[in-house]
Amino acid sequence: MYEGNGIGANLLAKVEDYAIQAGLDKIHLKASLHAAPFYKHKGFKEIGPSTQELADGRLLASIAMEKNHSVDSSYLCADLS
Repeated sequence: MYEGNGIGANLLAKVEDYAIQAGLDKIHLKASLHAAPFYKHKGFKEIGPSTQELADGRLLASIAMEKNHSVDSSYLCADLS
């Protein structure tokens, strides 16, 4: 329904901008198997298989991923004030 509308890309860009402004040089996440290609397209690298425990106790297969950032002010695009 919302896939392909740029909502996820815009949210991720803001999170990445916030991380850079906070001085972080790396972002780690666990992506669902369905979402992993999206993150890979956005520059995240697979670390390996993982699981995520849901609120009801079930385990969701996921992929641990990370992205390294060099602090480059030209990359910043979101006003987080």
